[in-house]
Amino acid sequence: MNEMIARWPERNPRLFLAVAALVWFGLYKALIPVSEALVAALPVDRNSHLGGALQFFFLRHAQGADAVDRHRVPDGHDQFPLHA
Repeated sequence: MNEMIARWPERNPRLFLAVAALVWFGLYKALIPVSEALVAALPVDRNSHLGGALQFFFLRHAQGADAVDRHRVPDGHDQFPLHA
């Protein structure tokens, strides 16, 4: 069974790429809800400075250090600009 799974990308690279892309897209779309759920599980108010900072921290580390330049809050203003 492990041999079959290990050779799957070699035997059917297009299917493997399609499945990998779907998994990546699903994980990418889950980043914000997961970061919001993590902050909601903590004893802090999401609308506080600490709550917003924690959500940004979880989101930034999930996407990688270079992926996020700024975090948008619901009113459309930039919060936590990284490049001042």
